[in-house]
Amino acid sequence: MIAATLPRQLTMQHECRWRHTILATKKDINLGFYLVQNDETAGWMGGYLVLNSSGRPLEFHCSLPLRPTRTQQILYGPSLGAYLVGDLIGKALLDRAKMKTQLVLADNVDALPLARRSGIPFACTEVSKRANIDDVIEVDGWQAIASPGQRGEVMEILQELPATFDLNEPFDRIREAFSEARGTSRAAA
Repeated sequence: MIAATLPRQLTMQHECRWRHTILATKKDINLGFYLVQNDETAGWMGGYLVLNSSGRPLEFHCSLPLRPTRTQQILYGPSLGAYLVGDLIGKALLDRAKMKTQLVLADNVDALPLARRSGIPFACTEVSKRANIDDVIEVDGWQAIASPGQRGEVMEILQELPATFDLNEPFDRIREAFSEARGTSRAAA
């Protein structure tokens, strides 16, 4: 019975939506950046930022904080984080996006299964010991894990980016947007 109510209780509502259409050239690459934070007080929040290869934002979505109940935490056990990151938050944010991307970079390895569902290559900046060495990518000192079987495709896309493109900086933008959203919601309360 609890499992049947879980999707209703943990629904994705989008408090942040922003889209700006820019005409792209054929060589322009659109990159998606997907970040999830679990804040003890606010809950689980996800953000998805689409940038062109010049670093200009094309689209942004973020979720309202989700707070699983204690019962949900018990029932999902150690799979709760993977469910929230890869199934619930990630799927909802990617489904909401209008801009096509050639690659999505995520901060959490639990987001990699989204590559199969979305048909978009994924890479994760969280390089852990459990990573398959064949999927690890290194570009100018920056490391990531490609979704299984997509290492070559991810490398090709990353090598087409300008040398000045900082692959870590967009995640900071998303974190700042979260802080701004939390500040705004506190001020309204």
